[in-house]
Amino acid sequence: YDEALWTGNIYPHLKEEVQPFLKKKMIMGYFVDNEQKWEDDRVFDFYLSLPAKSPGSQRFIDYLRRSFDNDIAKLNAALGTQAYSFETLPGSKAKKAYSPDLHRDLLRPWRSATAAYFYRRYVAELRRLDPDHLVLGVRWAGFPDMDLYTAVSPIMDVDSINDYNRYATLRPDYWKAYKLTGKPMIISEWSFSGYKTPGHKSLQFIEVYTQKNRGIGYTKTIREMARTPFLIGSHWFLWDDYDKGWVANNGNYWPDENMGLVSTDEKTVYTELGEACKKANAEIPALHANSIGWKPSSLPTAAPRALAAFSPKVDGDLSDWPASLKLKMGMAQQLVPGLKANGGDYYLGANAASLSVGAFIPDTSLQETGADWSWQSDNIAVRIAPLDGLHPEDESSHVQIHPTGGGAAKDQPYVYEWAGNSPNQVVQAEAVRKPAPGGFILEARLPAAILKSYPGSADRKWKISVMYEDIDGISETWWEGVLSLPNR
Repeated sequence: YDEALWTGNIYPHLKEEVQPFLKKKMIMGYFVDNEQKWEDDRVFDFYLSLPAKSPGSQRFIDYLRRSFDNDIAKLNAALGTQAYSFETLPGSKAKKAYSPDLHRDLLRPWRSATAAYFYRRYVAELRRLDPDHLVLGVRWAGFPDMDLYTAVSPIMDVDSINDYNRYATLRPDYWKAYKLTGKPMIISEWSFSGYKTPGHKSLQFIEVYTQKNRGIGYTKTIREMARTPFLIGSHWFLWDDYDKGWVANNGNYWPDENMGLVSTDEKTVYTELGEACKKANAEIPALHANSIGWKPSSLPTAAPRALAAFSPKVDGDLSDWPASLKLKMGMAQQLVPGLKANGGDYYLGANAASLSVGAFIPDTSLQETGADWSWQSDNIAVRIAPLDGLHPEDESSHVQIHPTGGGAAKDQPYVYEWAGNSPNQVVQAEAVRKPAPGGFILEARLPAAILKSYPGSADRKWKISVMYEDIDGISETWWEGVLSLPNR
């Protein structure tokens, strides 16, 4: 919001940056950012910390006045500040953790409005300097929340998403975003890496072990993109492998070294991958020309029903589970059909105090990379969110039940919570794993304390999914349904 920033810094640099591309016919356009997170709490705290005379602070304080009806006491109660007035508020720090309601009603609107203001001015100047080329979006790191996405999308000609998926499927988010904005999209980064064995910490979670599997991933992905009418381009990342000396995250792990079409020194060409790319690319024009009638594929949602109250013993024995609580699982994603056995028996139970899961899983090679990388380990993921309310995502919970990796010896089950605006963490919950012929049995009881708004009123309906992630099988087995839960 500071005019000096635009005239003294951004505009001169932008003018210099576009000069080499003016009037160039082989240039499609410009990306205007890369994986900017626009985290609502960080943006909010930054503007709260600014000195009172700064333009950004003045705009921010006006926003807070409107949001709290010019009542400083109401603001202090919400944020934990001790300001005497709105005039003395600049430079403060919030003393409380922001509640889901504040994130939804206060922080996100300010963040989204600020992001839209920035990109609107930036793109307007870009179009003035170069009216001949397209504005290709901001290269989001996956999909941001839809409040931010829809605030920025109208400014761009195309929306661009960097999105890595080791199963070679397009998420339903693409269709959802297109229906909200009507804007075409580019998947501006995607790839597969070829670590030869499981257990590596893959920065992008795209290890598929062989060049053949990389080719399968490329073929499945590019075909699905081509069949999607509003996807107008993609960018495989990257040309050559990462140098093994390039270390990310302060040296704590290697990135996905084998993401290229050739080796770092370009002496090795991954011919099996390259031939698959060449063959798949030849199919694109015909597939895209016939994509008008396309509809997104999705896993069927089970018919709504009410669950009778039940809580198991959590002892690794499934015999006490009623047959009525058995889930009909389906294969949600699998890169290579038949790579490993799938299926199993899964159960879901609930009472007012907890949600319970029991399963026989036909997996004999467990993969575990540690809680800090929990999404890259074998686990049962449980997601639960209410269907009512304007923003049910703020009351949703995502919990992972890991068959191994916990306890002092790191060989016991543990439960990990993805906590949204709070730190992700290992949580206290009962969990037992026992061996069984052809796999193992896993049971867990998830207490209401780690499930937001659980169990709610008797008439509240919940969308619940249960998914087993088989890392070296490169597959997900999935169930999704709408349930009424017992609340007493």
